[in-house]
Amino acid sequence: MSVDLIPPDTIVIKEYTMENTEKITDQNITLIVRQYYTPTVEETSKGLVVRFSPNGHSGPEALVWFENAKRGFFRKPLSTNRWMMVDCDLRPIHDLLHKFFHLSEGDFNVTRLTLSNLAHESLMVAMGKKG
Repeated sequence: MSVDLIPPDTIVIKEYTMENTEKITDQNITLIVRQYYTPTVEETSKGLVVRFSPNGHSGPEALVWFENAKRGFFRKPLSTNRWMMVDCDLRPIHDLLHKFFHLSEGDFNVTRLTLSNLAHESLMVAMGKKG
């Protein structure tokens, strides 16, 4: 999966209003997540964690865990800069999105892909800043 990265400081985010976002799309999900959560990347003993921390509201953090990509997880790493998502807890973000869109089961394909892309983008931006 390839994601075109835009540095976060160059992104202009519109405030969420019912006039400009009525349907659940990847763009609308991204606007809401960026308005209500700030992603940070932390290194752990097993890999990296993307932590979506709430902005100005109380609530739990959403977490995405990444490990170094390996073939079958028993051989040498494929590359030093390739990370694979191994687990996540995105329920807080799904709960927030449900308040805006009243999600149905059919909407989870869009939310899953968009949240996965946001986590990968956050990881790649952080890796670019480190390197």
